[in-house]
Amino acid sequence: MKFSTIFSVFLATLSVQQDYGFDHIGIIIGEVKEKALKKKTKRDFVAQFHHLVMNKERDTEYRHTNWETRKQKDGKAEPKLEFLTKINSAKKATSVTKKGNEYIKDHKKWEAKKTDCKTFVDYIHSTIA
Repeated sequence: MKFSTIFSVFLATLSVQQDYGFDHIGIIIGEVKEKALKKKTKRDFVAQFHHLVMNKERDTEYRHTNWETRKQKDGKAEPKLEFLTKINSAKKATSVTKKGNEYIKDHKKWEAKKTDCKTFVDYIHSTIA
């Protein structure tokens, strides 16, 4: 890949980040699990983080990993969680991986405001909301 191509992608990425008002966005699907411990109840949030990233060739990649609710290993604070929605359907929640893979088949190249992390989240949210 040429330097000019990398530079133009970098500028497009910065422009989109400024327009959106954030660096990256993903969707977290999970559930609160409760466990009774003597007189107390322990709650844990078990979830997966689904998001779209761009590789060096400007191809889009769908990734999903287990969500960790504690501080990041690099010392950064926990990402800000917004726009929380409750989903009462396990079927919808488990369909996210399938929908993510479907999205990536039709959106192979990263393009600002057409195939980026926000358009991915908007698509996934529309299928489960």
